[in-house]
Amino acid sequence: ISNLTPGQKVSLLPEVEAELLQADPLLLQIKTANTTWLLLGRTKTAEQRELIRRGKLPQATVLWWSGEKLDPKLVQAVKPEFLIASTSNLTEEVRNQLRESASSARLFFTGRDGAISWTPVNGIEPLKDVEDSPL
Repeated sequence: ISNLTPGQKVSLLPEVEAELLQADPLLLQIKTANTTWLLLGRTKTAEQRELIRRGKLPQATVLWWSGEKLDPKLVQAVKPEFLIASTSNLTEEVRNQLRESASSARLFFTGRDGAISWTPVNGIEPLKDVEDSPL
């Protein structure tokens, strides 16, 4: 994927395709038969606002990002059903912001939930039992 140019698509598996939408900041879309993932690299607030302004944000079932603060308009534009934060500590400020901008989305973060699994049968779920988590 590191060799992709913006707009280029690559088949990863049968029925799984990745497309680099933008290189900097990273915006990668992964499509399966029935799920669209949007991977957002580390972005500053100004970069997020620019993505919103330019209309570069496709809707996605899953929004996966670093766990840093997200502009509420970015979340509203993507309309995710699932949010995955790659962080060991999701701040209370970010959690509150997500409750307001994506109240119906299910939130996972790797520090609490461990690895996140997707299968066509079970959909998206943590591999770790959240109730057993000390976080």
